[in-house]
Amino acid sequence: MPVVADRVRRAPSGLRGRRPGDLDWPELPPAAGDALDENPWAWAAHEPAEGERLDVSRFDVTAVLVCFDAARWLPATLEGLAALDVRPRRVVAIDNGSADTTRALLEQARADGVIDAVYAGKRRHGFGQAVTSALRQDRMARTGSTDTGTSTQTVLRALRDAPGADGRDGHDGRTGQDRDGRDGHDGEVPDDRSGDWARDRRWLWLLHDDAVPAPDTLYRLLAHVATDRAIDVTGPKLLLPRRRQSSHQLSEVGVTISGTGRRELLIDRGEIDQGQRDVPAERLGVSTCGMLVRTSVWRDLDGFDPAVPVFRDGVEFGWRAHLNGYRVVTTPDAEMTHRQVGRAGLRPRGLGGRHPGALDRLLGMTVVAGHAPGRALPLVWVRLVLSCLLLAVGYLLGKAPGRSRDELAALWTFVVHPGRLRALRRRTASIDPAPGTAEVVRTLRPPWWSSLRIAAETLGGALSERYASVAGEVDAASIDELTTDEFSSVADEGTRHPWLRPGVVLFAVAVVAALVAARGLVGLGSLVAPALLPAYGSVGALWSAVWHPIAGAPGEVSPPWLAVTAVGSTITLGQPEWFTTLLLCGVVPLALLAVYPVTLRLVVDKRLRLWCAGTYALLPVLLGGTNQGRLTLSVFSVGLPLLVMAVRALVLRRVRSFEAWRGGWGAGVVLVVLSAFQPAVMLLALVLGAAGAVALRRTPRKIGRIGIALGLPLVVWLPWWPTLILAPGRLLVGPDAALDGAGAAPGVLGLLLGRGLGAGLPPLWLGATVLGMVWATAVFGLLRRPTSRVVLSAWATAVASLALAVLASRLVVDVPPLGTEVRPWVGALLLVTFAALLLAGAVGSDGLSGDVAGRSFSWVQPAAVLAGVAVTVVALGGAVWWVWAGARGPVDRERLDLLPTYVSVAMASDAAPRVLALDLDGGRVGFSVLSGRQGAPRQGDADRGFAFGGSQAAQADVTDAVSRLVAGSADADVAQRLRRLGVGYVVARGVDDEERARIGNTPGLGTASGTGGTVVWQLDPAVSRATVVPADPASTEPDVPVTRAPAAVPPGTGERHLLVGEAADPRWRAELGGSTLPRVVDGWQEGFVVPASGGTVDWRLTSPASWLLPFQGAALLIALVLAAPGIRRPDVRDPALSARRAATLSEVST
Repeated sequence: MPVVADRVRRAPSGLRGRRPGDLDWPELPPAAGDALDENPWAWAAHEPAEGERLDVSRFDVTAVLVCFDAARWLPATLEGLAALDVRPRRVVAIDNGSADTTRALLEQARADGVIDAVYAGKRRHGFGQAVTSALRQDRMARTGSTDTGTSTQTVLRALRDAPGADGRDGHDGRTGQDRDGRDGHDGEVPDDRSGDWARDRRWLWLLHDDAVPAPDTLYRLLAHVATDRAIDVTGPKLLLPRRRQSSHQLSEVGVTISGTGRRELLIDRGEIDQGQRDVPAERLGVSTCGMLVRTSVWRDLDGFDPAVPVFRDGVEFGWRAHLNGYRVVTTPDAEMTHRQVGRAGLRPRGLGGRHPGALDRLLGMTVVAGHAPGRALPLVWVRLVLSCLLLAVGYLLGKAPGRSRDELAALWTFVVHPGRLRALRRRTASIDPAPGTAEVVRTLRPPWWSSLRIAAETLGGALSERYASVAGEVDAASIDELTTDEFSSVADEGTRHPWLRPGVVLFAVAVVAALVAARGLVGLGSLVAPALLPAYGSVGALWSAVWHPIAGAPGEVSPPWLAVTAVGSTITLGQPEWFTTLLLCGVVPLALLAVYPVTLRLVVDKRLRLWCAGTYALLPVLLGGTNQGRLTLSVFSVGLPLLVMAVRALVLRRVRSFEAWRGGWGAGVVLVVLSAFQPAVMLLALVLGAAGAVALRRTPRKIGRIGIALGLPLVVWLPWWPTLILAPGRLLVGPDAALDGAGAAPGVLGLLLGRGLGAGLPPLWLGATVLGMVWATAVFGLLRRPTSRVVLSAWATAVASLALAVLASRLVVDVPPLGTEVRPWVGALLLVTFAALLLAGAVGSDGLSGDVAGRSFSWVQPAAVLAGVAVTVVALGGAVWWVWAGARGPVDRERLDLLPTYVSVAMASDAAPRVLALDLDGGRVGFSVLSGRQGAPRQGDADRGFAFGGSQAAQADVTDAVSRLVAGSADADVAQRLRRLGVGYVVARGVDDEERARIGNTPGLGTASGTGGTVVWQLDPAVSRATVVPADPASTEPDVPVTRAPAAVPPGTGERHLLVGEAADPRWRAELGGSTLPRVVDGWQEGFVVPASGGTVDWRLTSPASWLLPFQGAALLIALVLAAPGIRRPDVRDPALSARRAATLSEVST
């Protein structure tokens, strides 16, 4: 920090506004009666030799000890005062209404001569008010008057009335203080120079009742101000109480304050005192504990401000001192041990109470706002408020609710009760800063970005810890290695470079390999596959699909996996396609990143750890997940290791530990995500959870964690329960299951080797070899460690998931909302099986190399080496196939702008016609109805019933219309049926001339247009999805097309029906002029009765389940907060508790 030289001294601003008769300072005691030398500072000009002590006897020091409920620690303080080698001229104590034996201890100390007087204060007084009261009472007790005057004669009278002026020998041989008052100039009027000396020799020393000074503390403070006469305020180095068998930690060596009110101590957390801070430095302020201040400065600044009664009073006083042209410098040679009882909350009756954090935060903000320039005050105020809110949220996320409560309490008081701030600003407004002092204060305060720097450092520390857990720590040398004759070779075998650790290198290789493997999927367009519909074009459209109910399916809601995809797409900068690409193309490195921390904690052998992590990361591609576009497999690949970590913490974490319940909440959050994509995992979790509860029956709290893990998914997905009740088969299938169809059931033997899951699988020989090796390793691990809990648990999970996979693959279930028959795809369950087998094999084989090396040489060693080589070669073979073959299909990236521009514009218009898309390529007939602004079916549409929701009748009408249209029946009813379905265009791809002619013969279709393989027909006249039709079927009144809601319905001749072109559903509501219209169902679609007068009609589909989505998100967010790591630093999590431990569980070294 900069040291200010040649500072301009001027008349104190605190005195310039006073009247001449108001210059009295009644609170100060009278000066001592020493005679005035002609050159009183000649002794200080002498430079002492090394080891020689300065003569500080001419200083007149009055010490003020403020006490409150201090019987527990006051004896140590009094012992420290009694042991001082240089004592103050006078020591006065004030008791602020203690309820314990503090007053009795003080009286006994006075009787013993440790202190000179004891006075009574008020309980609600702050430290500064107590000091002022003590000085005033001491003046009254000694002189009978508080009027000191300011003339020379008054000064002389005060000097003569001081101790030692009565002619008694006041020299204390033990302390070295001169009290005889016979060193010259008896009764003479001193000159100006002597008047300055009389002013400069008087000092106040402020003491806390929980601080123990070293024997030479006062001497070193006085010696410092004697050698540097420019110092006006100084303070000692404060140390924390020393624990047994440890050194002192620094508590404070000067203090400053940030722009957000944070106390800056300019020392490192837990810094040991080794003399590194023993250089005096200018600071914005020093602690009031041990502060030594010139009495003239105290008088000019009017003491401490009552608006800042505790905690920040020292820095506020120093700030005003700097503005008035005074210097505040630390004296680190002087030491005091400070218990910090106030910050520890050990004064429950005091101003801070048991939770002093709120008051400390409030006073910090008050000091910053109180000293802010008037023009900058609004911005400073807003910054303080925002910092409070952000810190409250941050502490809440860090699971430090006490700190969050303190921030909010301080914010409430700061905003609602600004009286304290106004009082401080009135005082600071009277200050006319000396030239250059504002710049000095600015340099002594942290820069405006210091809060951002601390936040960045905190985030960097958290990320580095996470990186260390993912990358793995370097093996350390053992005790045996350190005690042998040769140095450990660990440093030679491994690297300590953080970016060259095995896990990091393996991850980097996986990223490069994934980029190479996905070379065929690079380009524009959307990823599509037999099990993957294109992603939405925007995250807003995706969230809209999550929010809106499914028409024609009153008891059903959007699938949960769609909401999880929306959250993930929001994280990937609002790009659903990016999220889909990341899951499919980056599944191998993502799975490796998730599983490696698990292997670090469960597998010791480095080579076995790498094999286990690498083989697990390859499982999604070996099971066809990428090639088939299975989002479920990608999510499970990343989620399963996280679930294992959470379950491990659930079981192993101590019951009453700081983060005891994190494992339960973490497992619940992972199960929420996994069950959204594959609900069958909940069946598996319930079975395994029940078995775990039986195993942990002696620790009920751990059973409670299991209950949280299993109950959270059931609570979060509560709105989805009616869907599962109406269609239980939905439990066994994943996203957009209607795309799979009901194919042949795979063989059991094929499932054991990951076969029978569809197209895109590796060659049989490769899949059988890699997955067969996994089986062999798992069996070996079970045989080697048949009693290991981890191995047995892994085998139980593998058997249960495999049994569920075999059972599900034998079933054909109906999936909502159209009741489509499908056979469940069991790839996710097989992934659980092989992952559990990998874990069993790795844990069971761990330590094998050490066992083999310790045996005498035989066939075992070569066999073990060959087995290791074989396992490694097989895993590498799978990786090579993945990179070489790449994403070879059926997944592909296709452009979705296949519709002519005018058709896309028509679909997005207010008429909102649908498009019937026909695919006649290859001799087969495929069709889909396109609806809305997306122009193509999107992810989740299969689970939402595509264009017609849950209306099976509409789906049947479309199927019938397509069959007659392609057959060329020339039936006039086809166009009318398409019109009632809201279809305005027919687009056919892959048609030849004959097929084009057959379709074109259909009455009601316009002239065909288009070239190449795509032909478009528009229905004539133009179609609008919503239509007004006569209520009487026999009426000849024409249909009137209207726009999307709200629609203007023209007047008619009688009652009519507004058909909205959506599936009938009792949740539809329509209003006309504030009145609800009666519902009517016309075939498959919803309608409303419209009066002949017409008007503007607004209709909407409402569902209470949609409004539960915010509560679901809030529940999941709370669970994430409870599952996330909390603030572990005790001094940040609960500073009062840390200070309390330091104050009560430590040995005070005197």
